[in-house]
Amino acid sequence: MNTGPPPTATNKDQSIISSGSSTTPTTIAANTPTSFNNLTQPQINAENLLWTIRNDALHIQHDAGELNVPNDESLLSTNSHITTPPPTVTSHSSNLIQFTSTFSQFSPNSQNQALNLINNTSTPILPSKILFSTSHELPALSSSIYFSYGIHPFIVTLAKNKVHIPLTLFTSNATRRLHTEATSLKQNTIYNSSGVKCHILNLSQFPEELKIESVEWHEAWQHYMTFQDTYSDTEVATRWREHYLLLSAHNDFHLNFPVIL
Repeated sequence: MNTGPPPTATNKDQSIISSGSSTTPTTIAANTPTSFNNLTQPQINAENLLWTIRNDALHIQHDAGELNVPNDESLLSTNSHITTPPPTVTSHSSNLIQFTSTFSQFSPNSQNQALNLINNTSTPILPSKILFSTSHELPALSSSIYFSYGIHPFIVTLAKNKVHIPLTLFTSNATRRLHTEATSLKQNTIYNSSGVKCHILNLSQFPEELKIESVEWHEAWQHYMTFQDTYSDTEVATRWREHYLLLSAHNDFHLNFPVIL
């Protein structure tokens, strides 16, 4: 007579376990050793419930796409012939409720295994459905929409020598040309009010102020106010800004644009 503790699902002789599929657990045949027959029906149910929970965990790993997931473990037979459980999906939460109610009937070894299973089974990381994320973005390039050439030194030279600066020098086209074609632009030689000889930009290379379009007029004023904020005191810069706001808020602006110029 076997006086040792009842065997558990983990110390079963693998030679008498029929191979199971990866989806449906099978049961031990009726010719199981006497040691298995010594288990009471509640103990057999508890052992089978433990392995059912383990098989559920294997299913989760398999569904998550993990590799080398073992096949389902076989169950102990409760009848005199091989039986196969019906292909029904058992709720995990239902298994846990049954497990709790029969936990006290587990052998000590099975109880330890059940606790380890509950504590160590990790939640599988499923593939993310997110296709677009800020983590995929690259740093903004310097050639962004906020890029600006700034005020060209030729304009500053005109101002220092008390030469009238037409608004057309502040359009985007003129600003780009000043910064990209500076070496090819013509210069005039003059003597300023102090009698000093200097070279200034030849303004005939740019459109006349009276020929500016209304869209370019607004654009040029934005650059001109930057120029004033940089090279004028606060009071003068404020006056120019208020002057622009007064003109741009005029009723029928487009119709009266020639007069506004």
